[in-house]
Amino acid sequence: EPVVDAGRGVGSLVRFDASPGEAERPVGGGHEAQGWANLSNAERAVAALVAEGLTNAETAARLFISPHTVDFHLRHIFAKLEVGSRVEMTRIVLREQALTDAP
Repeated sequence: EPVVDAGRGVGSLVRFDASPGEAERPVGGGHEAQGWANLSNAERAVAALVAEGLTNAETAARLFISPHTVDFHLRHIFAKLEVGSRVEMTRIVLREQALTDAP
């Protein structure tokens, strides 16, 4: 959705709808749950694009969010997946995608 200020477009609002039966999880406040199943839809979208090899800036442009927001999501993704690099995260993303695509 476009974000307008004084009649001038200043940004976009992106909503990530939860899959049927899956609620969006709030981020922050207290201990965050660990593992792929505990990533929010926004975090999964960021993780998938980064796993394709996109930079933070490219991921931000693709999702119509700021690079700072991508960095914010990546910090939470790394903590939830207990990884320290994009390579480790990519391995998990590819594994989860393979499980999802399996018959």
